[in-house]
Amino acid sequence: STPDFITKSRVYVPSLDERSFNDFVISDIKWTKPKYLDAFLTALINMVSAHAAKNDVSEITWKASYPTAFAESEVSRYKNAWERALKAAARLSSIRQKLGADGSASSAFQTESIAFAQYFADELGEQLVYTTCLDVGGGTSDISIWKDMTLVHQLSIPFAGRDIFHQILSRNIKRIGEVFGLSDDKSQELVLDLKNSGDNFDAYLDSYLRLKGNLVLERLRNAGNTESIQRFRGLLALAYAGLYYYIGLVLKYLNQDQATPVYLGGNGSRFINWIDPDGQYSEASDINKLLAYILAKAGGYSTEERRDTIRSEEHT
Repeated sequence: STPDFITKSRVYVPSLDERSFNDFVISDIKWTKPKYLDAFLTALINMVSAHAAKNDVSEITWKASYPTAFAESEVSRYKNAWERALKAAARLSSIRQKLGADGSASSAFQTESIAFAQYFADELGEQLVYTTCLDVGGGTSDISIWKDMTLVHQLSIPFAGRDIFHQILSRNIKRIGEVFGLSDDKSQELVLDLKNSGDNFDAYLDSYLRLKGNLVLERLRNAGNTESIQRFRGLLALAYAGLYYYIGLVLKYLNQDQATPVYLGGNGSRFINWIDPDGQYSEASDINKLLAYILAKAGGYSTEERRDTIRSEEHT
């Protein structure tokens, strides 16, 4: 059964000194534990509503996105969970909870690939003249291809941040201290915490990186280019290269005339920073040139004219 919000479940925010996640912490709700979705959405809506009430807001319009890889049954489950959570919130607050611009589900929900592309177009002012948008999440990468501001194709693949970054570390966990620039004691502590997290390995590593990722990147930038660090960066580059090779094949399948630039974002996109020795991706980075070359070769396009990857700065 679905656990009730507050009495049997609540949103858990890790502290700065968190040491592993206990079994009572549930993660990966969207994909593997959907029965907790109602409770999570209810918590989210009520927290937003509390802040809105404090600022005398009378109406909230909600929009949400979902992975393009969702089956129809999963999309239906997701939409129904939102509707139930909003009805529950309406009973607790006088704020009007509106789903979509016109109050309908059709205006409230869209795939993550389209939502991400619209963010680039609307918020960043980027023109989707001939572009591939790559939204690298935790579990899926959502891809949309645009021409003259019109969607040509969209797809989703189950290869994303946790495959690019987390699996590399989990399979080489004894070297995590060297890669992260930790002392022996801190390295042993982190390895133990990750092992103790069990099924919450990914969630704990996400939390650790959210809190300490910038510090680790700074240490990595100042560290010597050891064999372990070189191999780690090489594996990250190979993982991203796989995504770009796939995009090249899709463009070829769609009979597109040339390679496209790539707008890159999503929570998993931040790991491209770890490839650059300076700890910060830019269009001058070697990985930008490599990814453009791989995409072009996969699609059978000329490699002379480089198509850059532009990364959203919102996903650091």
